[in-house]
Amino acid sequence: MYDYIFSAAILVHFALLFFSLGFLARDQLILRVLVLIGSAFYILYYFNINDTPLWDAIFASGTMALINFCMICSLILERTTFAMNTDQSSIYRCFPTLTPGQFRKVMRDSETTTATAHTVLCETGHLNERLYLLVAGRAVMHKGGVEYNVPLNSFIGEVGFLNQSAASATVTAQPGAVFVYWQVSDLRKMMRRSAPLNNALIALFSTDLAHKVGRSQPMADTAQYVT
Repeated sequence: MYDYIFSAAILVHFALLFFSLGFLARDQLILRVLVLIGSAFYILYYFNINDTPLWDAIFASGTMALINFCMICSLILERTTFAMNTDQSSIYRCFPTLTPGQFRKVMRDSETTTATAHTVLCETGHLNERLYLLVAGRAVMHKGGVEYNVPLNSFIGEVGFLNQSAASATVTAQPGAVFVYWQVSDLRKMMRRSAPLNNALIALFSTDLAHKVGRSQPMADTAQYVT
């Protein structure tokens, strides 16, 4: 018994233990980490069970372990803000319904620019080809003869995006305003490819719209009537 405990054969039992615990786990990241540990025990077993290591078995188990490790790294990036710079982390706070991985996917199709002059972002009665997020500076909304300041970190054009309709207001970015934008066609294509991302973005835009409605009364109190 003593000799068996310190033999290479015991490694199989450790591998079985970690594989079993992994398959009992509901969280995919925990499952993969436990299976990776189990694979390491299998590799040690194949290396020590004979005088000559079982290289074919080691190669097969090692390949599966490497694939599993890559998926673990992917899951960690999906769930954490690791490697995001300060600007990305700041913008991510505007996407509370998205996971970090979904946010990275959305940002890959985005562009960030600074207005060098008065720039019309959307115009009443026109379909928007872009969706905007104001991250710095000032943008002004004109609707019903009234001028409003667009709050920072607000989306511009999300109502038309959700309803696939023309803009109900004209929004102009002032010089120095910084905004992120997406082509509407690219964003819709991305949403069609992923149901979870589609649901997360719809929830995001709906929440942003609800906040704007909630702020509408105080905005009206400070609005400036324009001619």
